[in-house]
Amino acid sequence: MHQKALATHLQSRLIDQRSLIHDANPDISVIMPIYNAMPYLKDAVESVLRQEGVRLELICVDDGSTDGGAELLFSYLEHPNLRIVLQDNSGSPSAPRNRGLDIATGEFVYFLDADDMLYENALSKMLSEARKTGNDHVLGKIKGIGGRNAMPQIFRKTDSNAGLLSNYAWHNLAPTGKLIRKGLIDRLSLRFPEDQWVGEDQIFFGELYLNGSGISVLADQDYVGFRNRDDGENITSRKQTLLDKQKTLCRLSNVISKHCCEGRVRDQLAQRLFTSTMRGVFDGIYQVADEIEKAKFLKALHEQVAPLYGGAIESHVTKKIAIVMSLIKQGHFRETDDFIEWVDEVGMHYVMRGNRLVINAPGLTNLEPNSVDFEVPTEGILNPEQSDIEVRDGELTMAGTVSVPQVTSNPTGIDLILRERNTGEEVSLPAFTFSANKSENDLNIKVVFNVPPTTEIPVGAWGTFVRCTWGRSRVEARWGHRTAKVPNKKHYFEVAGSKPVVAYFNSGYENLTLDVGCTVHNETEVNQLKHLE
Repeated sequence: MHQKALATHLQSRLIDQRSLIHDANPDISVIMPIYNAMPYLKDAVESVLRQEGVRLELICVDDGSTDGGAELLFSYLEHPNLRIVLQDNSGSPSAPRNRGLDIATGEFVYFLDADDMLYENALSKMLSEARKTGNDHVLGKIKGIGGRNAMPQIFRKTDSNAGLLSNYAWHNLAPTGKLIRKGLIDRLSLRFPEDQWVGEDQIFFGELYLNGSGISVLADQDYVGFRNRDDGENITSRKQTLLDKQKTLCRLSNVISKHCCEGRVRDQLAQRLFTSTMRGVFDGIYQVADEIEKAKFLKALHEQVAPLYGGAIESHVTKKIAIVMSLIKQGHFRETDDFIEWVDEVGMHYVMRGNRLVINAPGLTNLEPNSVDFEVPTEGILNPEQSDIEVRDGELTMAGTVSVPQVTSNPTGIDLILRERNTGEEVSLPAFTFSANKSENDLNIKVVFNVPPTTEIPVGAWGTFVRCTWGRSRVEARWGHRTAKVPNKKHYFEVAGSKPVVAYFNSGYENLTLDVGCTVHNETEVNQLKHLE
């Protein structure tokens, strides 16, 4: 059928269906924006039409597809629960989703992308949870297909009283897997911003989360398949411009600022701006923009995003982002541009200046002292690797290397830090020996640690860390991760007061832990190890 004739027929059919659906009082309106989603569209549509135990309407809004998708939809026209809208291409999912919202009549709304699919009884179980709890949001477990990230941290367990932050729901501001009470959307007169093709969902669902009442997380089964398309045409795979990022960053910042006063909760909400939404901005997107775009971007971030940046967030971001945001917050736009250009040319290279290890960025030396923290971060740059562990003459000895990229200054000290995993109490032991070799931009340190039998260590389970010191700058990393060079073997020795110690690699990450006083191992196992040593 010719596209124009098809459109006329479908719009006529839509009018016929409107009264039919209205009488049915659907529980859920499934809104499916469609643009060139073949061959996945068939699976998506049929996964909805197969849902049982729920009255639903499926609203398919074709956004000017050219791949025959509209003809496929036409083949389902006789299905009483299907409503179809054809429109010219808008360039983003926002317009078709908004068109679906305009005509939706369900008590709840579920957005399903045309390359995803629902699993058996997904909607009836989500509806039952919403009715039982009265929650405005129900999140069903997402299954990644083709390597797509399914955000497993959200779906560790079913929870009818999930926290926006504690259950990581705030980390998922995409439509996938969400049943939303339509009354909440109507009360807010909320729609997706149609001048955004990416990031528009963060604004929409950010508003919903901060205005809604109650979140349920269902983890008992897979509810929706989240597909990584074989053709690479997922909309999130398209390259973003600086203006795209500016819209998302500024608008989501404004949502957070509107609903949250300064404090811990606002900091936790804003953290995603700098760890997730900002990802990639200063690693290529900013660099290819023209000077006018850059100037507008920095000014917009200074006015709308930077007020949310503070010390509580700094420990969660990369050092590069921390410096860039500090400069932007203070209005140092030229210095920001100089710093990004410098890092692109030479990297995040650290040198000793006075008694601190700081980033070597000559263009920033004229700033007020302490206005920006250029000191090396306390975590994230050390790469320790164990090569040997043994007990010799009653003394635990550990050897290995520590590589430090982008640093060529020798450390003034290296220590083994024992940290009790429950109390955080520390015992510090200086390295028995260490020697550093410099390459062009890196430092490689050979180190040996000893834990003598005279060491005072209280009873407990103690994690092992390495701490390198450059003047007053201290950098730390977990020391004990087992490598292929080190057998997964337990060692017995004793420390001051004849306290028994078992050195072992814990499960999971296989980090070296010292069980002092045998709080983890039973007496029989300890005696066997003692005999072997």
